[in-house]
Amino acid sequence: MIAKYKTKAFVWSIPGIVMQALGIAGMFAKKQATEDLDPAFAAALLFIIGTALLIFGLYFYTLAKNRRPAWALAGLASLPGFLVIHFLPDNNRAIPKKRKRS
Repeated sequence: MIAKYKTKAFVWSIPGIVMQALGIAGMFAKKQATEDLDPAFAAALLFIIGTALLIFGLYFYTLAKNRRPAWALAGLASLPGFLVIHFLPDNNRAIPKKRKRS
């Protein structure tokens, strides 16, 4: 796994999942925060932004696993999509370094 992409993946994916969870929780809010802002609209917007962040993070995760970037669209399935990509085998074909015999 390519470490620089893995770090970027988690920096973008985890906030995306959190924003999706907050968006879903906000859809069930009954009290309006202000008169101008409908909680269902704000929650839906938060969920959509969280989904975009998750897909962006999964893009880097697929690069870290040396997979096709189209796998990042699994982020549309939210947490199950993240788990699918997580359990895909690593596709790096790097030749392992031989140990020197002493």
